Amino acid sequence: EILERQNEISDEDAASFFFHDLAEANRGGDDDDDDDGDVNEGDFKLHYTHVWSVGRKEGIPEGKTAMDQNNIIPKLSTRAKACSCIGNQKVGPMRNQRNIEKGKASKIRIELCAVRLEAVQTDLLLSLTVPIVSDKMSSRNQNNCHSDLFKSILASLEIVNWSLFA
Repeated sequence: EILERQNEISDEDAASFFFHDLAEANRGGDDDDDDDGDVNEGDFKLHYTHVWSVGRKEGIPEGKTAMDQNNIIPKLSTRAKACSCIGNQKVGPMRNQRNIEKGKASKIRIELCAVRLEAVQTDLLLSLTVPIVSDKMSSRNQNNCHSDLFKSILASLEIVNWSLFA
């Protein structure tokens, strides 16, 4: 998702800000007049947040990347901050439904990364959503590290045409 940069949100708070925003969008259910639309803290749990410095370092020619395991987005042609988090969210039923269908997950694991492109006043939001069908899935020791799939998505991110942000 390409968003206008949220300048009032610090890098340290960006991942949790976007995670909470996503929780509001995932809330689902009917729109009741007496509902204020807010998400309760019990509807989501943030397990991990981290701010990374990412992108190509100055002095490294285009097409070359430094072998830096902490650079989770090595193909980005400029330096930026990547604010990531992992958490679980409860999801409501689809709009105009009262209950979640039998066999459907009521919780999801979210891996999220906000790439803060200050030069073009953009927050580029990447997320991976995985349904949690049993509590055993969410209790694995995966709450404080990104999945290999999400890491590979981030590692492959490359902006070829910067004029998209003009």
